[in-house]
Amino acid sequence: MCIGILFSLLLSSLVMSAQTSDSTSAISGVKTTEPRNAWRKVPVAVAPETQDPQQMAIFAARGKYFDQFSTTHVPLDQPQPPRNGGSSVSIGSRAELTRFPNETVVLGTFQNYQVYLSPSHLSSYTNVQLSVEQVLMAGPAPVQPGDQIDILELGADIKLPDGRTIDDVPENLLSEYSIQPSHRYVFLLEYHPDGNFFTGEKHWELEDGFVIPQSPDDILRAQHGQSKYAGMREDRFIKTLREDLAQRQ
Repeated sequence: MCIGILFSLLLSSLVMSAQTSDSTSAISGVKTTEPRNAWRKVPVAVAPETQDPQQMAIFAARGKYFDQFSTTHVPLDQPQPPRNGGSSVSIGSRAELTRFPNETVVLGTFQNYQVYLSPSHLSSYTNVQLSVEQVLMAGPAPVQPGDQIDILELGADIKLPDGRTIDDVPENLLSEYSIQPSHRYVFLLEYHPDGNFFTGEKHWELEDGFVIPQSPDDILRAQHGQSKYAGMREDRFIKTLREDLAQRQ
């Protein structure tokens, strides 16, 4: 089960209680962005189902991964879905530069996204397509600069062919510091080879040449002046992060 998904659900509500409605704010002298999840609240038609066997195997693996978070045995597109707003779970604290299986660290730009129902229709997810600018640590993932990779996020706001909508984004994630289309980020990712996708463990936004903490645990660190990376210039951050990652190996 993805540690990043579980941990963000716990901390996002704590972060929200310390913020205002401005687009940016300063925490201990560090610029931070406010939650901006409007794009996840707009219903989008699901991608057409594929008949290609290789693609079907990939989507089956992706669906199996997200079905483990489902709390229902009734397909989400039934006339009366059993729940709206998705499931809610929690987990304890972790380090600023945490370790996790099959880790990959990249710098890239959020290019596009598409929503999906799992083959069983018991869960949904959003596929964020990231254009990779730099690979800070590849790990076992076959990723290179210039590639476009799939980062999958739990839940989706879906428009069904009959006009109905399914709001299946977990409520706690709607208050999180969300990634935004066309913005640049450094992502700590976990690679899932069976479905050739990544899940996000944490991320930092790069804006105006500086690092902006966005993962809920890093926002709390910045609030208490305990973040190593928050507020760094981009070039120094990339150099420091490369060195820190190399020392861990």
